[in-house]
Amino acid sequence: MAVQSRVFSVGNGVIWGEADVGVVATQAWVDVSYGPQGIELLKAGFTPQEVVDSILAADPDPRGEGWPKEGRQFSVMDAKGNVATYSGPLASDWAGYRMGEYCSAQGNILAGPAVVEGMVAAFEGTEGHLSYRLMAALEAGQAAGGRAGGARIGFSKRAAYQAWPGRVGFGSTVVVPTQALHEPGPGPGGRTAVGARLEEAELPGTRIARGAGSA
Repeated sequence: MAVQSRVFSVGNGVIWGEADVGVVATQAWVDVSYGPQGIELLKAGFTPQEVVDSILAADPDPRGEGWPKEGRQFSVMDAKGNVATYSGPLASDWAGYRMGEYCSAQGNILAGPAVVEGMVAAFEGTEGHLSYRLMAALEAGQAAGGRAGGARIGFSKRAAYQAWPGRVGFGSTVVVPTQALHEPGPGPGGRTAVGARLEEAELPGTRIARGAGSA
């Protein structure tokens, strides 16, 4: 999974995943409890669409108009690549999503639908390691206009080998450059590894861990 936003430490509120289970993205007027709930429902054998329906039905909308349930966005994908996505009618314009083969792109306060359309097309059309495909999707979204008003923080997570959320935030970088550490040297477009062969380190708001394919 990968995300970019103007919100600092965006990965804390968006990306959830567990190896051999699936992933959940929670966005917009976010309720971060959707992430852990989604993972647990996938473990229980729910399909992604059943997860979406169940979580929405159970949401009590505790803050109402101040933080509306109908403004939430979230997407659920299981370990087989099946996906279901919800984008509430009150999510900040432009808001929406597109789903493709083994992928879903969604967002709010975007320049328009071309952003998510370009992301899906880039992910599906890029060959190589998953980290390259995620990067291509983020770059394509930015090229199509990205977030209205700009983005500052990038984050990606690969749940296949790490169950904890890695975090990297760069205040002046729109797309965090990442690549698989098993492929030495610059990747496509000159991208280089973030945190390559660093010992595990704890920085304010940041975690870089040894062996992470996507930091």
